[in-house]
Amino acid sequence: MLADLEQHGVAAMLPGAGEKGYCAVIDTQLQGSIVIAERGRIAYVWGLYVLPDQQRRGIGSELLRTAIRVIEQAETVEIRVLESSKSAMAFYAGLDFVEIGREKAELIGALTIATIVMSAGVSSLKALLPPQDNGIQHI
Repeated sequence: MLADLEQHGVAAMLPGAGEKGYCAVIDTQLQGSIVIAERGRIAYVWGLYVLPDQQRRGIGSELLRTAIRVIEQAETVEIRVLESSKSAMAFYAGLDFVEIGREKAELIGALTIATIVMSAGVSSLKALLPPQDNGIQHI
């Protein structure tokens, strides 16, 4: 990820072909973001970020709710979480995500970081996060 940023700048974090990105904006201020890409039976989520001072206010749930609404055929959602991010793991576990593996993610050159692969069923997520008019803007 950081290698992409280093080579391509901020554009590396924007949604590409076949990907959809959403932002949470409150009073014209960006509060968080998410990107989702459906690839066959799996929808991959990344870039679910919420400003630290805005966390635990439901913004992450709103972003995930918005993203799963666009899933057409995938049966599961996968996300990679930094092994060191206990709060993120707890957030996803509270939404029925379970650990299905562990990976090393390349950051810069040979620098890697440990991640946990988590997965949840789309139908389970849609039941836990029913549609709402949440004011999240599509980018």
